[in-house]
Amino acid sequence: MSKSWVMLLVAIAAVGAMDCKKKTEDSGQAAANAPVEPTGPTAPVEPTKAVEPVKAPVEPTTPVEPTEPVKAEGPGAVLDKAIEAAGGLENLQTKTAAMTMETEGKFFGQPYKATNYFKAPGTSVMVIAEMEMSMGHSADACWSTMGEIVIDCSKAEKDESDEMASAMAAMMLYPLKSEGVTLEDAGESDLNGTAAVGVKASGGFLKMPVTLYFDKASNALLRITYDGHFMMEPGTVETNYSDVKDFDGLKLPATSATSVGGKVLIEETIVSVKWGEVDEAKLAKPAQVPFGETKVKAMPEHLVVVTKVTGAYDKLGEGVKALFGWVMQNNLVPMMAAPTFMFLKGPGDTQNAEEYETEIGVSIFPPAAMPAVVEGFEIRTMPAGEIAWRLEQGPPEQVAGHFEELAKWAEDNGYATAGPAAMTMFSNPEETPAEQLLEVLFFPVTKKE
Repeated sequence: MSKSWVMLLVAIAAVGAMDCKKKTEDSGQAAANAPVEPTGPTAPVEPTKAVEPVKAPVEPTTPVEPTEPVKAEGPGAVLDKAIEAAGGLENLQTKTAAMTMETEGKFFGQPYKATNYFKAPGTSVMVIAEMEMSMGHSADACWSTMGEIVIDCSKAEKDESDEMASAMAAMMLYPLKSEGVTLEDAGESDLNGTAAVGVKASGGFLKMPVTLYFDKASNALLRITYDGHFMMEPGTVETNYSDVKDFDGLKLPATSATSVGGKVLIEETIVSVKWGEVDEAKLAKPAQVPFGETKVKAMPEHLVVVTKVTGAYDKLGEGVKALFGWVMQNNLVPMMAAPTFMFLKGPGDTQNAEEYETEIGVSIFPPAAMPAVVEGFEIRTMPAGEIAWRLEQGPPEQVAGHFEELAKWAEDNGYATAGPAAMTMFSNPEETPAEQLLEVLFFPVTKKE
């Protein structure tokens, strides 16, 4: 019963009670004025019963059905959406099976332009023409070139190259659907103000687990991270992607920045890409320059970090470690991870090995700011000039015997030596058998008048 009806009944009951009282009072007044009649015995009065309050009927309630909890989207569905947003599974597979890509960017702050050749499932070559260098990778090989010299990767370098190749394949997304790859939910994150959902992938073609983060709104790839190596140093490698563009039917991030331990080391932008096109010859490992063949090469002006070691040659290894440690500590960028030994005083000058004097140097890119001068290390500007050089292979002490041949060749071909004998070592003697070590012997030379 509604509240208004209850109030109305209360009001009616109150009025009825007042009317009844007035009639009783009027009747009592009249009786007082009338003669009293004798009466007989009165009948007993029955006690009044309490009136039960009227209850409103209660409507039966409908039972509430239990609701199913909202299920989170699975990692497979997240990946499928990302693949669709990038252009679709078939489109990705077909177009990225082979490609030629022009990129530009910065490596440790140094600008570069590169041409990248790729063929699935994992053969790639990056060429930086202005630096006369390239880097190649395939399932069973890994190499780099410095000018005409071909340098095979050490085992550690091959492992690092395999990690980078895995990350590159993961960026293409569709390989993550291949047999053996396991996908796991990596949760939601806020990446610089963008809501993202993560997918962790492992197994299959991957050399290590990788975690990919996608924009929840657009499904675009935002980040890939993995625990691995970069420049032979262990750490968390993180690549952030941005600026999605349409490259002939595939929507991919045009810009990427790779960091290790939070420090950005590589920034790169895609300038152009040709899907399905690659020069097979560019993917092949180049032939090695002949050993023992002397050539003359022009060298541009460049910077070299130098430290000096006095004593027997067995001390040079510690000098190399100290040199590269100082270079990395001061955020300097080597042009190549190959030390050069300049023999200022050696067996031809003294019979006492403790009197040997050797400078160890490594070429670096010009830094944004020169580090403070520290005793034992020097940054030296090497002037432009020419060198007479030859590639050799074998133990350094054996290879050094060819310096006399090199000097004689220079003399016979109208050149004069203009500096100390020097050797650049392209192999790590701690990882490479002595008979496989690669070394370049050279002298600075000038043309005789």
